[in-house]
Amino acid sequence: MTYLIFTFSIMKRTIKESLSQLLSLIKEICWFLFAITGSHYFFRWINRKKILILTYHGVVKEPLFPSCWTQVTVSSMVYQLRYMKKNYHIIKLSELLSLLDNGMPLANYTAVITFDDGYKNNYTLAYPLLKKMSVPASIFLTTGCISNNTLCWFDQLYLGIKNTAEKKIDLNKYGIGLHPLLSLSQKEYAFENIVIRLKEIPPMEKDIILEEIFKSLRVGDYNSNEFFDLLSWEDITQMDKEGLIEFGGHSVTHNILSHLEETDMENEIIQSRKEIESYLGKECTMFAYPNGDKSDFTIRTKDVLRLHGFKCGLSTISGL
Repeated sequence: MTYLIFTFSIMKRTIKESLSQLLSLIKEICWFLFAITGSHYFFRWINRKKILILTYHGVVKEPLFPSCWTQVTVSSMVYQLRYMKKNYHIIKLSELLSLLDNGMPLANYTAVITFDDGYKNNYTLAYPLLKKMSVPASIFLTTGCISNNTLCWFDQLYLGIKNTAEKKIDLNKYGIGLHPLLSLSQKEYAFENIVIRLKEIPPMEKDIILEEIFKSLRVGDYNSNEFFDLLSWEDITQMDKEGLIEFGGHSVTHNILSHLEETDMENEIIQSRKEIESYLGKECTMFAYPNGDKSDFTIRTKDVLRLHGFKCGLSTISGL
């Protein structure tokens, strides 16, 4: 009976994923048709009073193989920033919050640019582009990984799958499936699906499974990598001094807040804020939820942010 329930659960999940992929494809086709016919201008116009917040992560010189959606190429970033400068009124997140707090009107097509996690390439590659184009941005920091000089767990997983010589990884006993690893496309699919599953699991259990995964892949731990290294506090303080970039909290460990006990959840929020304030010598009032989907934070999470003086909590829920 247990086996049948488990099998049914996997089937439901597979059907749900297939439908989601189909809907995403239909959406992409529709927006492509809107763009080539010029219809997107109408949608921009009717949404001109709404706020656009873009979420970036890292910037790389060349595409990564297997593909890693969090890393945008420099050429793509240049194209997107030029488009944004031409078509939107880009302001700092703190300025947006001040306007909203004071009931002030927003300019048409107001936009904010953000980066999550705090990758080193935000400083080495993205920052020069932002300075050249005078585009402000907010970077949300995973403070524990920065202070410990370690990679985020999902980036370590990407590198493990990318570099393994193993032909497959069997995670059926964890309900995560059997994933072939014979090609770059198979490795990309395996990484994306394993990450999604691990984000659904409480941190302690996730860490145990990760340890098992690295043993199965026969690769060591990754403590440093040119694509996924995080900012240093020196990088952060330098950008802060120059004034174009502002910083917010993104937790200590990037664990999903809704999966934590209340005390641990509070510590993730409060400690990230304290560390940022200790280095920058100013109040930190902005926060972005790790992963940021609807199920990744709760009413209690928002209450903790309010209680400790945060003015916003950014999600990754789609929509203006």
